[in-house]
Amino acid sequence: LASLEGIRSCTYLHYLDASSNRIRTLDSAWFVGLKQLMYMDLSDNDIKNIERDALLFVQEKCPNLRHLRLARNQIRTLRELQNLLEMNAGDIFSTHRTMCTADPSSISLKFLDLRGNAVTNLENYRECVAYFAQCLVLLDGDEVREVWRRKGRFLFQGRLTTEMIERKLARNTDENDILDLSEMRVRRLDEESVSGDAMMSAKIVNLEKNHLTDVSALRSLKHLRRLSMSKNALRYALVRETFVNGNIRNHIPVDEENGSSRYFYEQFFPQLRELDVRYNRMDSRRLVRLQLQKLQLLSFVDVSNNRLQDLDGLKNLPHLRKIRADENPLR
Repeated sequence: LASLEGIRSCTYLHYLDASSNRIRTLDSAWFVGLKQLMYMDLSDNDIKNIERDALLFVQEKCPNLRHLRLARNQIRTLRELQNLLEMNAGDIFSTHRTMCTADPSSISLKFLDLRGNAVTNLENYRECVAYFAQCLVLLDGDEVREVWRRKGRFLFQGRLTTEMIERKLARNTDENDILDLSEMRVRRLDEESVSGDAMMSAKIVNLEKNHLTDVSALRSLKHLRRLSMSKNALRYALVRETFVNGNIRNHIPVDEENGSSRYFYEQFFPQLRELDVRYNRMDSRRLVRLQLQKLQLLSFVDVSNNRLQDLDGLKNLPHLRKIRADENPLR
């Protein structure tokens, strides 16, 4: 058996065992309307490359599925698990947890078995599953621990994903080179956050009114000219790499012909001209900690409405032409 096509007509199905077959994928269309399904065993197949639309635990598919076995398949990545389990990348940590708390007996997926898949050997596997399946009781035969959930929240909550960006773009298609990601409750940026075409081609990125402390993941954006970060909580350097005698501490090679920190840092935020960091509750020490001197092309910086007592953090910016620093306790 290589397909479950036609199973959707069994709208009163409660129990499905399709283990030890030749199923290679989870087709979203197979499960539409199986609202009574509570147990599904797809172990010992060849399931791999789980796509985003394979999501099972939504109202139009299998909202009452409590027991899922996918043991001994070809699931290899945490992204596949997120595609399978995640309700909504933007609000899972509020909606799903609220439903669990409100009525634990009405929520789906309590038992999940992924033993024998390569993904179980990855770092943060348990934390990923515990976070994205908020009401899970048993994972691979072991009781889900609260410490897994806590670490999962730290690792995955508020993380900006390409799916979140795509949904935002679907609602606003006015400007291709302007990316408005304001007020999305974003707490974390990583390599996946900046991997999509929209982010890579953006000239203006608006991340206002989020909860970001670190935006160094944006440093590889080659076309970015303006970055708006007002009403966040920036704490860390925009460029974390440290130039030391023609090299940096994580051993990324440097152009030996140029051989200077100025040329080295030009590979990070290479086009960034304007930076807005208003309302970041930033004092003078924190401004220095941002290490803005590494952004050699900056011509405009807005640091107004912070807690700055001096502007030492804006030294050594040869192209800086305009500073806004009103509403600070400058001395």
